[in-house]
Amino acid sequence: MPQFLSPLTALVVIALVAFTIRVGLAWGIQSHLDQQPGRFDLIEGDASGYWILAGKIANGEPFEIYEPPRQVHRMPGFPAILAVSIRLFGENLLPARMILALIGTAACMMTYALAAQLFDPTTAFLAGLWTALSPPLAIFSVLILSETAFALFVLINLSMFACWWKSTKPRNQLIFSTLTGFTVALATYQRPSWYPMLGVFALGWILKTWLTTSPSSGPKWSRLLVTPSLMVVGFLLTMAPWVYRNYQLTDRVILTTLWMG
Repeated sequence: MPQFLSPLTALVVIALVAFTIRVGLAWGIQSHLDQQPGRFDLIEGDASGYWILAGKIANGEPFEIYEPPRQVHRMPGFPAILAVSIRLFGENLLPARMILALIGTAACMMTYALAAQLFDPTTAFLAGLWTALSPPLAIFSVLILSETAFALFVLINLSMFACWWKSTKPRNQLIFSTLTGFTVALATYQRPSWYPMLGVFALGWILKTWLTTSPSSGPKWSRLLVTPSLMVVGFLLTMAPWVYRNYQLTDRVILTTLWMG
């Protein structure tokens, strides 16, 4: 990282670059679409479905779409984000895109933060700046699609896992393992494909603990099993409202959706 940039300055630079580009794209894309009656977004299909579900949440209607109604078709995380925009600004896509621009900016900042945890300030600055400048990532940030919100929660989750992995105090290990499970669930609420990472994180932790434990003292079973178990508990508690809702509707335990895409 350039010597004149402190970590805070680097983060501000990344945020300003990312937000400026995404706001400009949001305005330009919406102006372009407004000139094409009947066109909802650059990538049709999923976008309109998310918007319909967001309107259902915003208006307190059942979370379902299509006829006959599909009630466990999508995860509710991204529609809930869009529902905030609908409640505040009505059925207006431009404010929604501005909110998504903020989320995209936060993802760039989180890229910097995670890279700083894992590597060094120069690598972190380059990673964050490239994420801010990347045309595909910038454009996807302001489309009515879940990719960028999902990426933000994945980055937060990986940061929590990195804190857990690096922590040496038992208390911190318990806290960060629980937060890892919680943030796996937050990412899963955006897209259902992330929850298998629970197994990856647990296996990684168990192998690390096993290999770094002195053979003379034997494996520390509390560290081997209790800490990953707290991650699973954090995940299940966070997912419980959605699973309970699905059970009420279908009489089946459905962790994510009936349509994985």
